[in-house]
Amino acid sequence: MIRLINGRGQLGHALQESIQRVPHPEKDVLIYHTWNIEDKSEPTQKKEYEKFKSFVDSNSDKRIIFISTYSQKENFYNRYKQMSSAYVINHCADSLTIKLP
Repeated sequence: MIRLINGRGQLGHALQESIQRVPHPEKDVLIYHTWNIEDKSEPTQKKEYEKFKSFVDSNSDKRIIFISTYSQKENFYNRYKQMSSAYVINHCADSLTIKLP
């Protein structure tokens, strides 16, 4: 099973269409593509990070693909997305982070 977690926007739509054409893998694959991009305040971004950590902890036996953002801007959104990338790599043996500009 391949499951897209949320998948908003153009990328989410394209991922959902692609997933439907892929044969079922031997191991469950979860693609995490959800985050609050509207409110970049620290409390909101910390909440997104905590939600992601809980997701990883509950699914560490599966393959997790985390879709993230690459940016050189210094803000809480980028900080917590980077922390999430590190978290999934350190807490899920079968994980991948994809960073998009």
